Amino acid sequence: MRTVKRKQSKRKKLLKWIGALAVLCIVLLTVNFVMNKSMSTTTYHITHAKINDSLDGFTIVQLSDLHSIRNERTGEYITKKVRKEEPHIIVITGDLIDYTYYTDLRDKHMQEEKGTQVLDLKTVEFVDELTEIAPVYYVFGNHERVFDNMDEPFLKALVDKGVIILNNKQTTITYNEQTINVVGISDPTTAFMEERFVGLGGGDNIMKAMLMGATETIDSNLYTVLLSHRPEYYEMYTQYAVDLVLTGHAHGGQIRIPFMGGLYAPNQGFFPEYTSGEFENGSMSMIVSRGIGNSAFPLRVFNPPEIITIKLTAE
Repeated sequence: MRTVKRKQSKRKKLLKWIGALAVLCIVLLTVNFVMNKSMSTTTYHITHAKINDSLDGFTIVQLSDLHSIRNERTGEYITKKVRKEEPHIIVITGDLIDYTYYTDLRDKHMQEEKGTQVLDLKTVEFVDELTEIAPVYYVFGNHERVFDNMDEPFLKALVDKGVIILNNKQTTITYNEQTINVVGISDPTTAFMEERFVGLGGGDNIMKAMLMGATETIDSNLYTVLLSHRPEYYEMYTQYAVDLVLTGHAHGGQIRIPFMGGLYAPNQGFFPEYTSGEFENGSMSMIVSRGIGNSAFPLRVFNPPEIITIKLTAE
């Protein structure tokens, strides 16, 4: 009888453990589902010797890795959150579109022979809404390699809406009679679109050429913001006259392990260093956005989509 009671007691304990684990799994899945459907806003207050009282409060909203707007409700939700931040400029640091989604649209479009209509219209309409909030600056990510050239109807539509495509270019912005530099770097996978970068070999050589070309004539006395898709070139960025670098690409590591960080990022591999947050080297800072959309891997784990707000703050 004692043996039977012991077996029943062990069975009850085992069932309790199984039940507890099942409840824990349900809770974790529910929390993660909510995270995937929500969107966090992370605010950084950036101080620097070049940021004076006149620049105090200048606000930048960074969006990265949207991977195409698939429905109007998503676009409206993001736009509402961006508008709440009251930015002076909005920057998109690559992968505005998704390579596979855009290719599918293009193939369908060619089969239906509908002329030269704009592909990915929902994304164009979303960006149009952003331009009504503040000027929009955009640089390419690796997914923009789907474009054949700058005459792509999608890109022309963005330019018509007022978007400033800042690939391997620089511009200045004046705020309260003070000027800052904004420099943009394209993704090395799109270098084929500019003849001057063809034949340079690997991505490192292309990145060096793009950085050198975009920064060589800037006024280094002015505060300089660099827009670039790739965080893994952090050490390279420190070699140029830039003060703040805004990047994405890593998707937060896709799966974030509590107290450890991201699990995997493209071009960085497992347990990557640059997936989220701020990194400082001397007076230069790099901010890595976790991004908004998903690409090949459709699920985030403990890694909610992210809008970033940067406020320049006088020392």
